[in-house]
Amino acid sequence: LSDFATLSLAPPPSDECDGAGIVSAGDFAFATLGATTGGPNEPGACFGGSGEISKDVWFKLGTSCIGTVTVSLCDADGGSADFDARLAVYIGCPLAADTMIACSDNACGSAPSVSFSNSGPTVYRIRVGGANGAAGPVMMSITCAPVPCPADVSGDGQVNITDLLAVAAAWGSTGDPGWTPADVNDDGT
Repeated sequence: LSDFATLSLAPPPSDECDGAGIVSAGDFAFATLGATTGGPNEPGACFGGSGEISKDVWFKLGTSCIGTVTVSLCDADGGSADFDARLAVYIGCPLAADTMIACSDNACGSAPSVSFSNSGPTVYRIRVGGANGAAGPVMMSITCAPVPCPADVSGDGQVNITDLLAVAAAWGSTGDPGWTPADVNDDGT
């Protein structure tokens, strides 16, 4: 993160929600230095007090992954923040406080991390800022852990004829629940 020492203090391109930069799963380096505060205070359960997420930077995440989406600034997940960072996730730009679907302040030290369920194609707005005017360099990590499909017997990520043939080949067999992937309802038959 030492490369951020030469950044200017001009507002970053994704300083406002309606100008959010587009991201996908992966790791992203950016800085909140020079950013303005563009979203509502969030005095709810995540941040308490004034609930300010100051000097915020916005991102637009579109995902069709059905599963658990994680946005993290924690070192263990590949991300990091060298200041007291805050994170909130919304569907669309927030018009009022307490419309976020996930938020975090100090999940790992002073860095936030959130996880939320995604059930189909959705566009989220990710807001990263600081507590009490804090700002600095950030490495954000975004992942999605898909929910396994029990009908995908072959485990190739598709439900197709290969899966049907595996179920047909095991048809009528009995054993302990879960003894074969073809036992899609785990009843032992």
